[in-house]
Amino acid sequence: MTHVHVGTFDIQVWDRVPAHDATLRQRATLVDEYNLHSREPGIIPTVTIAPQGGDPALLVSQHRALDPQGFPLGVVVVPDTSLVLIGAAQRLLAYDFITPERSGSRKNMWKSASRDWPSMTR
Repeated sequence: MTHVHVGTFDIQVWDRVPAHDATLRQRATLVDEYNLHSREPGIIPTVTIAPQGGDPALLVSQHRALDPQGFPLGVVVVPDTSLVLIGAAQRLLAYDFITPERSGSRKNMWKSASRDWPSMTR
C-alpha cells in the first residue's frame, strides 16, 4: 500500500482489493468499481481519497488487464479545484469533490475506456 498527502487529501493506493475492503466501503461516501469479476488476467488496483484524517470520500477499484497497450495506475489530485483523476489500463475517471453528498453531486464526471488512447495525438 502507498500512502500520500496532497493538499488536504490523503490518498491510499493498493495493487489489489485490500483485506479491509468491507470496512472501507462502509465508511466511504462514494464507492465506484469497474470489471472486478473479469476473467481476463490482471490486477485490481484500489484507490481511496479522504480529507486528511477523515473517512474516505471515494473508493475506486478497477480491473486492469495485463495489456502492454494500457497505462499503469495513476492518480492526479488538483486541490484548488477539487478535481481527482484516476486512470489505469485504458480507463480514465474524473471525480468532482466540491460537494460531498452521496446523492449524486459527488460523481464520476467523465469516464473513458478507449482502445485508441495509445495512438491519439494532439
